[in-house]
Amino acid sequence: MAAIGVSVGAGEYALGIFATAVVLVSLWPVRQAARYLGLRSSRTRRLRVTLDHNGSLAGIVGAIELHALELQSTTVGEADGARAVEIVVTGPEPEVLAALDRVSQADGVRAASLSS
Repeated sequence: MAAIGVSVGAGEYALGIFATAVVLVSLWPVRQAARYLGLRSSRTRRLRVTLDHNGSLAGIVGAIELHALELQSTTVGEADGARAVEIVVTGPEPEVLAALDRVSQADGVRAASLSS
């Protein structure tokens, strides 16, 4: 990419345009491969967690932040002596799964699951 700046700085605009086209064309298959492998695709998922009545949201939010997921919304309700928490997160699938694993091991968590 430095070649683009050097060529334009030297007045070789045609070479700069050509180099830009080469970069854009070469990056497209890389992005497609990363998306296919699940390395860069971000999905919005719903994380459903059942906490003990005295369970804390701090461990759940900490796991989400640890895995660099974007927290979209949180809904908390109570039923049958437990807290039902639904958290909408966005991030790469491997990070979402790792966060689910960490959340399910947190203190006070009865159950944790994912849905689309």
